[in-house]
Amino acid sequence: MRDIFQTDQGRVRQNNEDSGGIFINRDGHRLAIVADGMGGHRAGDVASNMTVSHLQRKWEETEGIHTADQAEAWLKASIVDVNKLLFNHAQNNPECEGMGTTLEAVIATENFTTIAHVGDSRCYILNEAGFQ
Repeated sequence: MRDIFQTDQGRVRQNNEDSGGIFINRDGHRLAIVADGMGGHRAGDVASNMTVSHLQRKWEETEGIHTADQAEAWLKASIVDVNKLLFNHAQNNPECEGMGTTLEAVIATENFTTIAHVGDSRCYILNEAGFQ
């Protein structure tokens, strides 16, 4: 399998507030992430970069996720962790007050795919098990 990640800053912003990548854990499972810093807010690029970096580090140290339920639990806990990290960073750095990012994250294995979406004031996590 070949992995590719690409982003574009678009026509409106002076800088690209997107971050992302495809990362492999100790079991060889993939986590694909796209974080899009919230335009019109301060430090969207900081929020998206911090989100991806934090999730990447956690994922690359992770092993033992063998079911869709385990992947869902990992995503939920990791999203809560990164949300706390961003909130604390914004509280301690006035230039980052109000920063935020959307998030799309997909854990893909040979047996299942689990998708997380955070944005529009909502969080969804979907499982699809039983791929042939």
